[in-house]
Amino acid sequence: MYTRACAYDRSGIMWSEPRLLNQEFSNRVIDELSSLLDASGESAPYLLVGHSLGGAYATLFANKYPSLVAGIILIDSSHPDLESNLDGHFSAEWVEDLEDNLLIWSEPILKNLGLLRITSKYTEHHEPEVDWSATEHKIIEGFRPKSFLALQSEVKALTDILHQLGLNKYIGDIPLIAIDAHLDISAISDSELKKIALSRESLESIFKEQTRMHQDKANWSSDAELLTFKNTRHYIQFQSPEKVDSVIQSMVAKYRMKTANRNSQ
Repeated sequence: MYTRACAYDRSGIMWSEPRLLNQEFSNRVIDELSSLLDASGESAPYLLVGHSLGGAYATLFANKYPSLVAGIILIDSSHPDLESNLDGHFSAEWVEDLEDNLLIWSEPILKNLGLLRITSKYTEHHEPEVDWSATEHKIIEGFRPKSFLALQSEVKALTDILHQLGLNKYIGDIPLIAIDAHLDISAISDSELKKIALSRESLESIFKEQTRMHQDKANWSSDAELLTFKNTRHYIQFQSPEKVDSVIQSMVAKYRMKTANRNSQ
């Protein structure tokens, strides 16, 4: 083991208790993370690894608390332009139906958001790269009623979360590695396109814009690197866990070497 890793569920989701605070949503989330880290007894600075919407929160945390962050790794994370990229490609009725049923942003087309997928119908039909075990399915099903309201609140706050990310995405010289998925359009089946009512031409337009959004993440820090993992979908950490682990190890090693050099001077 090369380092200690901690994971948590945001308030109201799965094991975490809900908290009702009169605060703008994204600020509430990152302030709760700050309080959680304080209470945990862990020592700063932290390396933040955020997948999908979690990457947006990691970026906002680094912007607000830069002294607490040694680096961030964004795994196919959300981009501020996500909604504008999708605008016009989907009918309002189709999106509303997804929200009402918490079938949130079908994979792989709406791949940058990635809230917890807590319905068995969703995990069965829209996460082909995630091989959930029978035990995991039981846990997800068991916590689904408890998590519903928190997830619904997160969906409703999405526009504001992305807006805040657009205003606060620059994190100075904090090391940043963005790992993004790349799936050839030919790998998308006709049946998948039919489920989300998209033409292959519309999909090409979305993928082209996603490539631009991926490249933009390399501008968020003066010490940034963009890695593209080909033939992967949104859940890169499930498809290529060894490669993701290697990236994390490299950032940990880089930080330790930098610290050792600074202490030896």
